[in-house]
Amino acid sequence: MKVIPWTMVAFESPITKAYLEVLYRGGYVFEKIIVCLHPRYFGQYQAMIQKRQEHLEEIADAIAAHTSVQVPYFSRLDFSKYCSNLQIIDEFKFYPDGLLRALDPKEQYFYSYLGLVPQAFLKKAKWLHIHGGLMSPLRGSACMYWGLLYRGKPGYSLFWQTEKIDQGKILYQDESDEPLPDLSGLSSGIKVETFRIGMWYYDLYVRAKLLVDYFDGGCKEKVYSKEQISEFSHPDRMFFVEHPKITKFCVTKFFNYKRWNE
Repeated sequence: MKVIPWTMVAFESPITKAYLEVLYRGGYVFEKIIVCLHPRYFGQYQAMIQKRQEHLEEIADAIAAHTSVQVPYFSRLDFSKYCSNLQIIDEFKFYPDGLLRALDPKEQYFYSYLGLVPQAFLKKAKWLHIHGGLMSPLRGSACMYWGLLYRGKPGYSLFWQTEKIDQGKILYQDESDEPLPDLSGLSSGIKVETFRIGMWYYDLYVRAKLLVDYFDGGCKEKVYSKEQISEFSHPDRMFFVEHPKITKFCVTKFFNYKRWNE
């Protein structure tokens, strides 16, 4: 296994599982993982998952049939499989005080999390993140859908976090040329809200695949040119959580699911 010289800040979440498993299958492990056991959000998230689990598992299986890796979204994660150097922080806060104390200004941190990194954390150490859209044209949330709407395929950016939303220095960005999963065979009547959650499984797979491509290419910088960015009709937009109609439109148009209950 090749060791990535970063520390991953990890949580029991689909995002974490996707990165760790796809990297592991690609022959990569992080130098260290800091595991935060009890961020408050994920208790609510798990309740939401359990309520829709049958259909979410169906969506995940259909997506996995079109990708090269089966990510263990619905099982507990054995972090020791992915790294022998683990540090456990058992606190209930979203960004625990113990994590802030554990940060080393000399290290580089990769995180799989939601929302914005607090300023105190940004000031103490360097943070890397993969944004689900091509920066700078697509910033904010739900950018996988906007990438599909603009370009017919999703794009992603590996970058350094700053206090400004999705505006840090880009190390690597690309668009996925893999065929989109065909979800036409799924059960009828799956709710739009379930798809909103379930499509993360594809989004996360492609984000993790971009990270593998970055390391396979020797960590060479790849950034879209001004000419390429100018192809976007709105070159600097900020997007937020997707409207249900956008989710439904994209799932229908790009993933071929047409079995809605009208």
